[in-house]
Amino acid sequence: MAGSSTNPASAPRAERQASLARYLRDSRIELKKVNWPTREQVINLTLVVVVVCVVIAAFLGGLDYLFASLVKLLAAK
Repeated sequence: MAGSSTNPASAPRAERQASLARYLRDSRIELKKVNWPTREQVINLTLVVVVVCVVIAAFLGGLDYLFASLVKLLAAK
C-alpha cells in the first residue's frame, strides 16, 4: 500500500505533478463559473468603499480631536 499514502511528500513525483495539474484544471473550471462583476460595478463599489473610509476617518479624527481637547482642558485645571 505504498501508493495509497495520504502524505503528499511520500507520493511519487509523477503523482504529485498529476495532482497539481488536476487541481489547476479544476480551479480554472470553477473560476469560469464565477459571476464576475462588470467594470462599472467594480468602479461604483470601489467608490462606495473609499467614501465610507473617508467618512469614518473624519469621524474618528473628530472624536480624537475632541477627546484630546478635553484632556488638555482637564489637565490645565
